[in-house]
This record gives sequence, C-alpha cells and structure tokens, in this order.
Amino acid sequence: MTLLPIVERELRVAARRPATRWTRFFVVLAVIGVWLVLVAAAHRWTPPAALARHLFMACGILAFGFCLLAGVFLTADCLSSEKREGTLGLLFLTDLRGHDVVLGKLAATSLNASYALLGIVPVLALPVLMGGVTGAAVGRLLLVLLVTLFFSLALGLAVSATTGETRQAMGTVFLLLIVVAGVLPASWWIARILVLGNVVFVLDPLLLWPCPSFALARVLDGLSQASPGGRDVLISLAVIALMGLGLLLWSCLTLPRAWRQKGIESDETRSDRLGGPDLSAWPDSRPERRELLQANPFHWLVSRGRSASTSMRVTLFLGLAFWLLTYGGALDQKRGDEAFAICLFTAYGLHVALKCLLAVDATRRLSDDRQSGALELLLVTPLSVPQILTGHAQGMRRRFRGGRGALAAVNVAMMVLVLSFHTPHGFDSEDLMIFTGIFLGGILLLYLDSIVLNWVGMWAALRSRHHHRAVLVTLGRVMLAPWLTAFFFVFLMMMGNGSREMAEGLITAWFAVSLVTSALTGARARAELRAHFRRLAAGVPSPRTPNPVFNLEPAAPNSASA
Repeated sequence: MTLLPIVERELRVAARRPATRWTRFFVVLAVIGVWLVLVAAAHRWTPPAALARHLFMACGILAFGFCLLAGVFLTADCLSSEKREGTLGLLFLTDLRGHDVVLGKLAATSLNASYALLGIVPVLALPVLMGGVTGAAVGRLLLVLLVTLFFSLALGLAVSATTGETRQAMGTVFLLLIVVAGVLPASWWIARILVLGNVVFVLDPLLLWPCPSFALARVLDGLSQASPGGRDVLISLAVIALMGLGLLLWSCLTLPRAWRQKGIESDETRSDRLGGPDLSAWPDSRPERRELLQANPFHWLVSRGRSASTSMRVTLFLGLAFWLLTYGGALDQKRGDEAFAICLFTAYGLHVALKCLLAVDATRRLSDDRQSGALELLLVTPLSVPQILTGHAQGMRRRFRGGRGALAAVNVAMMVLVLSFHTPHGFDSEDLMIFTGIFLGGILLLYLDSIVLNWVGMWAALRSRHHHRAVLVTLGRVMLAPWLTAFFFVFLMMMGNGSREMAEGLITAWFAVSLVTSALTGARARAELRAHFRRLAAGVPSPRTPNPVFNLEPAAPNSASA
C-alpha cells in the first residue's frame, strides 16, 4: 500500500503542471526587480555594508508578508470547498484517513509557495557577498520564513476543516493571523508605553514568543547589534512550530467528523431552503427592500446579505480601536513621535483591510452563482446584462458605504492631527502639505478603488474557477502596483536616503500609479463585462477587447443584452 497516496498523487500532478515552474520563475523575477529598484534608488555614498542590510531587510519583509498571508488564499477554502461540493465524503468511503486528506491538501496547496520561497534564497544570500550580513542571519531568516509559512498553511487547514463558506473561512484565517502577528505585539507596545512601564518584561515571553513578527524583528535587529538574539528566535520558532503542528493534528482528527455535520450551506442553498424569491419567506422584506426588488432584482439580491463576515468586522473593529489608542498617544508630548508613526501605519492598514474585504465581496456573488449554476438560470430571465452590472455596483456601494465613511473620517482626523497647533511633532509648512496630500489622496483613492474593485471583481469571478483565485486576481490587478509603490516609499525613507524632494516625488508616483492602474484595469474590466458578459459566464474565451481609455471609437452595442 502506498504511504500517503493523496500526497504522492498531488506531487506527481504538480510536477507535470507548467504553472509549478512558471510561478517560481515570476516570483524570483519580481524579487530581483525589487532588488534592482532599491539599489538604483540608493545614494552613491551609502556604504556597501549598510546597503546590504537594507536590501536584506526589504526582501525579508516582502517574503515574510507572502508567507504570513499564504494560508488566507491557499488553504482557507481547500477543505470547505470540498464540503460544499459534496466530494469530501466520497474520499472517506475509501481506506483513506483524515491525515491522508489533510496532508494531501497541504502538499497540493503549499508546493508552489514552497518552491517560490526556496527560489528567492539566492537573492536573500546576495547581501552576504556585499558584507554587512552573515550567513547565519540568512539561515535564521529562512527558518523564520519556513516556520511562518507552515503555521499560516496549518491555520488555514484548521479553519477550512470546520467552516463551509469561502468568505467566512478567509475572514477567520485573516483575523487570527492579525491577532497573532499584529494584536499581540500591539498589546505589548500599549502595555510598555501606556500602562505597565518597566514591568512589562514579565509579559514578553507570553505575548511575543507566539508572534512570527517578533521572530522576524529579532532577526532583523540582530543585523545591527552585537548580540544577534538567536536564543529568542529559536524559542519563538519552536512555539510557532508547535502551534502549527497542533493545528495540523486538530485538522486530521476533526475532518472525518466535520464533513458529516449538517448546516454547512452557502447563500444559494439557504435561499432554496427558505422558499425562493417569495417575499413573505425573507426576514428582510421591509418596504425599502420591496422597492429595491421592484427597481432592480439583482441589486436586491446583492444587498440583502450581511455586508461582511463576523471575523472581518471584528478585524476592522480591532483596528479602529487600536488606531484610537495610538491617536490619543500621538498627543503625548513625550512619546508622540512613536505613537504618530504607529497611528499612521494603522490607518493605512485599515484602508488595506477594507479594500481586501471589498475584493472578497465583489467576487463572491458571481463566483458562487457560477459554481452553483444559478448564473445560467439568471441569464434566461428577462433581466438584462446592464441591469445585472448596475445592480451589482449599486449593491456594493450600499454594503460598504459605512466602512468607506469611517475610513474617510480616519483620514480627516489624521489631517486635523498634523494641522493642529498642539501636536508635538514640529512639522513645518512643507511637511504639512505632504501629509495633507497623502490623507486627501487616500480618501480619493478609497472611493475610486472601491468602484474599480467592483468591476474587476466581477470580471475575475467569471474567469476564475475558484473564489480565492478570483480574489487574488482582483487584488493583483488593482492593488499590487500601488502597494509596491507605497512599500518603496516607506522603505526608502527608513533607509535615510530620502530628502524632502524625493518624498514628494515618491508620493506623486504613488498617487499617479494608483490612478493609472485603477483607470486602466477598471475600464478594461467594465468594457469586457458589457461586451462579453454571456461568453464569460459560459466559460468561452472572449475576443480581445480594446481598452476604452485609449480607444476613441464608439463601442459596439451589446447584442447579448439587446
């Protein structure tokens, strides 16, 4: 009998798949591109040792973010999708056990990520040749990345074994990762700065050892210190690895019983159980809902559900609460600078979290309808394609207007903070103009990206087989370039190479890249949806549609919806 048959099958399938090699190639190419951009932006008089440390830190932070979020997009929905489709029970009719299925899914989902991580090891080792970074530091960083990747994937499997809906699984994994990697260090910082003062060292092992971000920080801090902190890194990695093994074991024990549980149903299954479109059967049959149904049935369908999963709402609530604490600390005369920096990054993180939630919700409806076959039934109704697209856009605006308003208020409050006379940061007039431009531009991009994410999310949902892939495509097309630009801006400022002119140029570049990316991707997705919606829904490749931003000829009428 073959040991771990699903693992062997998945490895054989992946070995014949061209994407296994091309994924590693493009990841390494992207890291090399980041390396070259940072080298080109560095000053000529920067010492090679200092430049090597900065490059090592930049590539390490990017790789750490990739490893930390791998479970959200790779394993959070791998088992729950099998439960929704009813195929998981068929596996347990054979001689397979829980560990066979769990380890097989782990091998299938982690192979590309592991290959990509090992592919960038030579790039991470280049600073050793430049000086300033030792081979031991590279080994410690690689160990941190591998353990973080294993923990993230194991957490995704554990959550996927007990949930049945994509958005709930991804939101729960994201929330738990934020708690482990962000909330625990933030709690330690609050205790050290605001509450406990000098006795906070008692909480260090309890709050920081389970945090992958603590292990990464110790490795990077060891580059400029005489003591590299290897003991703290090893203890932290041991704790994180034990947590990952416990999650993996729990998944193996839970999965054989979890697939028999009742009540795991999607929104479409719940709709059928409640009796279809009969208004008397719906709990939201209020007068305003009736008006939505009469005006545009698809708008009613999109807006009738909850605006976000519980885990994502908790994530945003925790982020806002922590932002309020740091906002109050920024008014302190003694620790205002440190608190202001953390407050600024927390506000940016809230924008990132909301846009990720927008991408998840923008792809959910059409992705679920396409997989369940409800989209085919929808297209044979009198409802036209323009009505479907307009209803989806109106529903997304209705669902997220509260979140957009809250984050716009956060930006306004940050602008009031830097413009206030009582702040201890000592900004001059040019600094105030820079920060004001950042906050006003952030509000504009928040509303613009919410519109673009809706169009690109619908387009990706029709072209992707799985929901999590549609989310990845949406975020990659709309947000990857602005996020990388923001990373370059922050890192170059941290390197100490940034003058005021460079800061203004990088902020302008970030704003321009965000506007151009949103305009191009949004216009292209909107044009393809209007022209080839039915072809995309049927899985037929659509002919290449010219981008309407550069196409001055009038668009052809939509014959499918006529």
